Amino acid sequence: MKPDKVIITQENGKYKFTCNFKSLNDSQGFIMSSSNYNEVVEFVNDLLSIFADNDEYGNRVKRLKLLQFNTLNIKNDFILLSEKYEKNLPQIKGLISFFKKTGDNKAFVIILNEPITPKLSFDLNAYLYSLSGNRSFEEIKEENDKLFKNVIEEYHIRAVGEFRKSIGNPIKTERLCRFCKKKVPEVSFKYKAHAMSEALGNKNVILFDECDKCNEVFGKSIEGDIITYLSLFRTIYEVDGKRGKKKIKGRNFEMTKNETVEIKFWNIDERPKKGDPYNLRLDFGKDLNRQNIYKTLCKFFLSVIEEDQLHYFEKTFDWINGKYISTNKLPKVAELISYEHFSKQPKIFYYLRKSNKTKLPYAICDFQFTCKKMVFIIPFCSLDKQEFNSSKDWDKIFKVFKYFDETRGWQFNDFSKDKNENLIVQLNSKLHIENKTNGK
Repeated sequence: MKPDKVIITQENGKYKFTCNFKSLNDSQGFIMSSSNYNEVVEFVNDLLSIFADNDEYGNRVKRLKLLQFNTLNIKNDFILLSEKYEKNLPQIKGLISFFKKTGDNKAFVIILNEPITPKLSFDLNAYLYSLSGNRSFEEIKEENDKLFKNVIEEYHIRAVGEFRKSIGNPIKTERLCRFCKKKVPEVSFKYKAHAMSEALGNKNVILFDECDKCNEVFGKSIEGDIITYLSLFRTIYEVDGKRGKKKIKGRNFEMTKNETVEIKFWNIDERPKKGDPYNLRLDFGKDLNRQNIYKTLCKFFLSVIEEDQLHYFEKTFDWINGKYISTNKLPKVAELISYEHFSKQPKIFYYLRKSNKTKLPYAICDFQFTCKKMVFIIPFCSLDKQEFNSSKDWDKIFKVFKYFDETRGWQFNDFSKDKNENLIVQLNSKLHIENKTNGK
């Protein structure tokens, strides 16, 4: 039996089947495309054999059941499907990780021929949460609308990093570098450029349109500062960077992670004094330029946004390229430690203003790495009429981003200083003491 033709579309001489999967923990998708209609039909039939519904007699029918539960049979059947089609549909292999992240017997939904927009994602999350029976879909949706309604009205929302993505022109000879505006043969594109630093665990997002020279220059000039700044998180959470997991060797300490985090101090005077909590002073013995951290965050943003947006950020490009830009103070960066959306793979959520309300920044980013969140404004945008370096500006932003405002613990830190300073981190560590009596 042939599947319903409605789910197979035709565009530019090719037949396409678009499918997205969404659970509470992950979302991924693929497009099966071929000039041969029967090839697409065969694939859809194979997919239906895994996710088809039953009729009233318990027989499998060629109708896709949109609500699914992540059973062992489904996972095994999908592995076989991916092995059959991975040559012609490489991205299907990535969906195996979707089932791992979703969790055993947890619910997920299948969406056909429709992108998972932020609004749809919020509504699907409400529906999936409601399946537990503790709260109704309507109740959860109403709560979500209060938190996200203003953001959806004011901003276009995009997310990058959760799954594999290549950005830019795949044909090397036709590429134009985003950062220096040069082409082949003036520059080369021999090496893989990561849109976010590979040292931070980015294996998913590749930028085709960054030449070898710019990639090398950024690696030596600005990206090292954010890698140093986030090195504690890299080590504690065992993030696999460019050359595997890292230990930290500072001026007065060494930190490694095996089964537990171990910190060794070189000098007895540097060791924490008795007490609870322990106060740890970690001297990294490395120079850190805070403005380079801000530049790198903006470089990540400029690496992932759509090509038609780039011209709004010409001065931002000049700034990260080291050209002189007159500025007294950059907007502060909002930082938070939160385990709600923990991920070893770095991710960027970026927001582009829909309206001409220039009291709000045109571009805002939320960079997430392990439990660390850094929310920042993209400076020097041609669509902005002010610099947003006042604390009152963040008050206005948080009134729109209510889900930020409801979270406690934000720190608004200044990354304006364009000067090398030694990185020293103060940690408070509480002791965990087991009370053992009579050997028990």
